[in-house]
Amino acid sequence: MRSVSRGVLASMLLCLACSGKGPASPSDMSGASPLVLELPIRSGDSRNSAYAIWPFGVHGAGHAADGHPGYDFEVADGSPVLAAADGTVDNIVTEPFSAPGETGRFNLQLRHHALAGDYFTSYSNLVNVPAALVPRANVTRGQTIGTAATLMGGAGSWAMTHFQLNDPTDHTAALSNLGAVNPELYFTAASQAQLRELWRTATYINEWCEPFLGNKRANVFPMSRVWTRRSGDGPATIEIRCPTDSVDAFEYTFQWPDGTTDSGKMRLGWNVRPVPSVDFTSSNGSLRLGLYDIVEDRLQLALGAIGVGRPASFATQSTYAATK
Repeated sequence: MRSVSRGVLASMLLCLACSGKGPASPSDMSGASPLVLELPIRSGDSRNSAYAIWPFGVHGAGHAADGHPGYDFEVADGSPVLAAADGTVDNIVTEPFSAPGETGRFNLQLRHHALAGDYFTSYSNLVNVPAALVPRANVTRGQTIGTAATLMGGAGSWAMTHFQLNDPTDHTAALSNLGAVNPELYFTAASQAQLRELWRTATYINEWCEPFLGNKRANVFPMSRVWTRRSGDGPATIEIRCPTDSVDAFEYTFQWPDGTTDSGKMRLGWNVRPVPSVDFTSSNGSLRLGLYDIVEDRLQLALGAIGVGRPASFATQSTYAATK
């Protein structure tokens, strides 16, 4: 994680690189054979300098209207992007935004036939797409279909690709990208395990309100979530309100075990590596500094006393749980 200004720029850039509801279990698709996917990146190529994975359904980074329709995978510069399943090239189009020094980036869409109908996987922010990948060309699972393009921001750079699955059995209403679903349940067991390990390290702006790998695309701002203490001596509950996806807009209410409350503004250093930071500024002007880590519905919070410096580690922490 880096300074907030660079993180916000990261959000803006990854939004430009992105083209409903999470799927039912593939076994529920009226007996049809579901599409089976592998990760579109090599697990060893994953990086966590910007966000690791920008999840499905989250409403940050320019997706306030309908939620992010796929995953953004952060990878090392020069990493290949792989076909997630056998299929044919449906189309390849030039993306309107290019990073400095690039001649262009591409979005490649593959078609995958199954009994339920034709599924589509999309891979955005590609460079070095092989010349043979023209419409109707055959592609095999694991084949290199391009290189994840580098995004520039602040003092450095990182690479990413946007991966999206469109399921013909999904008919989510009132959302753009009709049929875009959370790919998680379509991955093989081995790929799901790799995905979960990558996800464990991810940190992004909205995870206090939308902390899951698959969030609801139909969510709208303002959002809120209550975290309930399971261990430690911190507040009994923490209610977080996310009016927008701005790191300066979040609000909190602590309820302490004795029933007293404290409310104010929350500011996140969500992209400060290796552990993100959080500042709670009360409406009375007092300040508490902390460290946090969120993985799905579990929050670790090391919270300093009023006017004391930020904790150096999670040696003294409270743990919290949130319902999905």
